[in-house]
Amino acid sequence: MLSNDRNALCVENIYKRFSGNIVLEDVSLCLRQGEVHVLLGVDGSGKSTLVKILAGIVKADAGSVLIDGAPIQLNSPRMAIRSGIGTVFQETSLVPDMTIADNILLNYANNQSRYSPLLINWKRLNETINEIVNLLEVEIDLQQLAKHLSQPQQQIVKIIKALCTRPHIVILDEPTRGLSDVDVGQLFRAIRKLSRSGTSILYISCRPDEIPRVADRVSVIKEGKILGTMSADETNLRSVVEMLVAETSQAMALREADRLRREFVSLVSHELRTPLATIRGYAETVMSRPWSEEIRVECLEAITSGCERLTELVDNLLDISSLEKGILRIEQEAVYLPIIARDVCRTIKSNKRKTPNIRIRFSEHFPTVQADPRRIEQVLHNLIDNAIKYSSPDNIITVTGMVDDKHSRVVITVTDRGVGIPPEHLLRVFERFYRVPSSQLAGIEGSGLGLAICKGIIERHGGQIWAKSVIDQGSAFSFSLPLLVTLVQAAHE
Repeated sequence: MLSNDRNALCVENIYKRFSGNIVLEDVSLCLRQGEVHVLLGVDGSGKSTLVKILAGIVKADAGSVLIDGAPIQLNSPRMAIRSGIGTVFQETSLVPDMTIADNILLNYANNQSRYSPLLINWKRLNETINEIVNLLEVEIDLQQLAKHLSQPQQQIVKIIKALCTRPHIVILDEPTRGLSDVDVGQLFRAIRKLSRSGTSILYISCRPDEIPRVADRVSVIKEGKILGTMSADETNLRSVVEMLVAETSQAMALREADRLRREFVSLVSHELRTPLATIRGYAETVMSRPWSEEIRVECLEAITSGCERLTELVDNLLDISSLEKGILRIEQEAVYLPIIARDVCRTIKSNKRKTPNIRIRFSEHFPTVQADPRRIEQVLHNLIDNAIKYSSPDNIITVTGMVDDKHSRVVITVTDRGVGIPPEHLLRVFERFYRVPSSQLAGIEGSGLGLAICKGIIERHGGQIWAKSVIDQGSAFSFSLPLLVTLVQAAHE
């Protein structure tokens, strides 16, 4: 490479859309004088679109192109050629019924002024062609028709055609496609000769294995974005893959965050509208005319239920927010879980007209644990309430407690005989906003936050929560609490 401190070509903040789709987004890179700069990316990454912009075929929507530090408008292929850019296109073919010399002449003519008559300096053209042929170390009959050439021969002629305008910037769009190993080696030797003479080369490729053979620097492009630029000495297949994977992970994380945001807005909007519509409907009914006391009581009960649903949703949103920020308060004290379980069951039965039979079974001499009674009550209430939702009234729900001496913990399990959860959804039930898709569950209220909150509360106590299920046989949700528990503070203080 001739020079490291002078840029022959710079593209800055290039944007391009086709039919509303972003093809290039904020693309910037610099090609130094005498450098072979490889632009590496898979098919569809935006490489060819950038080539067409630099060749004057496609106009960028935004951004700028600088040649030798001066901005330039590449409005046409003629302007690109006259600005010193020679391009070898991947998809462009030679005119088959013209000779090699005439095909070369087409490009040479584009380098002439559009306002002056076409005057061909045949001596100079022949000297240029001979120089390039010698540089490429090929033998060629300029009077041969292009249609009689093999694919590798056509590729060589396309390179000669681009170089005959004596450009100081050469763009090679995947030039090795269709070439044999011998032809590729010959091409790479010619590229190194050109770079040593001061020609700057932007080499477009989808093959990382070509980098050590030809490149000085490498830029990686994916989905229209430049991921990074590094010297060829620092580049290997692993570094390229790591760059692509890092970008993919980041993109996936952003897409997932956006998906969750949309789901959150949709879900919360629906969950708020349902009880609000209930409250409004029954309130309007009560006020519409004098009803019997029985109907008025029924309406008021429905309004109360709607208010409770709204309160529960708001509380859940506040809790999930506090958990994610790590600020949910856990106030520990000695807790006897059988009493909490009985109180929760009594409250649920008093608030619901129809509930399955709930059985409570704790092992004898069940110990006390250090926990927040209000939060553990919240967990049990959520698990038992879910079991009721997904069970018929004639089913049995069981709340059991046992001591796991081996792991120094107690385990509480809520078991139902409901519809069950498919295996592919079982691991996701503790994700926020996640609800198992099933026609059997249609119409069942839920924000998808309850189990996520349970998981956060139990983990803040230093415990674990998990689920087991069999389709059409029921589910069992269990959580553990350490026997000697101290609040888990490590990640939150």
